[in-house]
Amino acid sequence: MDASHVQAAPTSGRKMIFTDVMEITKENIEDVVTTAFHEHQQNAFDEKFLFKYEKGLQPIRDREKNIRPEVNFTLTENHASRIVDMHTGYCFSNPITLVQRAKIESGKDSDEEKDNLKIALLNKMLYEQAKGKKDYELARNLFICGVGYQMITPVREKYKKRHFSPFEITVPNPTTTFAVYSNDAYRDQLLGCTYSEHKDGTVSLTAYSDKWCFQLERNKNNVSGIDGFRVVSEKHITPNVLGMVNIIEFSLNDRMGIFEKAIPILDAINLVGSDRINDIIQHVQSLLWLHNCNLDSEGKKNLVDGDGVVMTKSNGDGHEAKIAYLNQTLDESQIELLAEHFLDALSQITSTPSWKEASGGSTTGAMQLSNGWQCLEISAKAIEQLFVEPELRLLECAIEIIKADERPYEGLKDIDIADIEVRFCRTKTYDLVSKTNALVSLINCGVDGLTAFNTVSLFTDSEQAWLDSSRIINGIQEKLIEK
Repeated sequence: MDASHVQAAPTSGRKMIFTDVMEITKENIEDVVTTAFHEHQQNAFDEKFLFKYEKGLQPIRDREKNIRPEVNFTLTENHASRIVDMHTGYCFSNPITLVQRAKIESGKDSDEEKDNLKIALLNKMLYEQAKGKKDYELARNLFICGVGYQMITPVREKYKKRHFSPFEITVPNPTTTFAVYSNDAYRDQLLGCTYSEHKDGTVSLTAYSDKWCFQLERNKNNVSGIDGFRVVSEKHITPNVLGMVNIIEFSLNDRMGIFEKAIPILDAINLVGSDRINDIIQHVQSLLWLHNCNLDSEGKKNLVDGDGVVMTKSNGDGHEAKIAYLNQTLDESQIELLAEHFLDALSQITSTPSWKEASGGSTTGAMQLSNGWQCLEISAKAIEQLFVEPELRLLECAIEIIKADERPYEGLKDIDIADIEVRFCRTKTYDLVSKTNALVSLINCGVDGLTAFNTVSLFTDSEQAWLDSSRIINGIQEKLIEK
């Protein structure tokens, strides 16, 4: 197999951008942003490559074949897209919801009900902002290039009257967004930056620190200069009323896309598939070997355009004329073993279930283990832990915006971020009978109703389900206590 110009060197994850300054000020913002922007360019280059790769624009399309270059079929088996769709759908197809983390002051039913109502209102705001869809978009960015961003800002004036929530959530493109961290043990996020490139070559950039919002611009004449960014004017430096950076960076553990480690295998699968097709084409268009015989132009034409029958006779001197096709087909059984090996390795490296028929038992647990669904679940659990910390920072910004709004919001301004639990919801009706029996057993044993709802993972929004059911379930448990 000719692999020239096919293999793409895998990348090693997106680089974190650090600065030695401990506080962003009006005096150092230009230097910090300019230096960080240049470091971000390598990340952006890798991210653009990975986005194209996931869409099917893979190196096999540029393959060059030195022998019989006219037979050069290129097949893209876009497993990268399948892997991203599988992980994104499994982890984020149901919206993330918020629930009360714990009832510390047991016995105060009125306080507990107020806390549940606050979280329900916050879920209502997030629903209005289509948070589920935006989390899904963020997740695709995460699984493709290893990093993603969400930005939260006060609602724009033109939407204020018709929106219940006082904030807006957007998902900036990671190729034009980056975060800057302090170069110490704490690694605090000092800046969140997003920019747009204009047709005339200028770059407009917005940078948020915990105290200021800066509008900067880079002229096309300074593209190659280290001092490219300048604050547009003094009036383009405004206080950040939130008191925290409101562009939040999410990242996977190694800051790599979910399929990025397996790019060499993905390229090899494309190469094997392409050469299998080329083998068929070359077999159909096999070269004809003529030995001890001559063909005139009419004979060649009959061979190519006619019925393909060529009649020859010996040229004499006892030499026998020979005509045969030259072809050597691949050993399909061995190639199939190689292809299966690549697919198995790909599933293991990326924790993606295979589509093979399940081996072993037919129970739910056996099928999960045999087809790799258990590995996908473990991967999803790890991703949840990486997602929670930046999600809580986003919620902190949301609460600060709520506090600054003139509307009362039913006491929501008093909510504590420590009382909120970020809950991921996956296939809720899976193994429904077992989950229902477990829920009944927990309630009958006297376990708190909300805790039972969260434990069995039966409802997409456990908090709202508990609010709707608490009166009945509390009544059932009180009767059990009386007995």
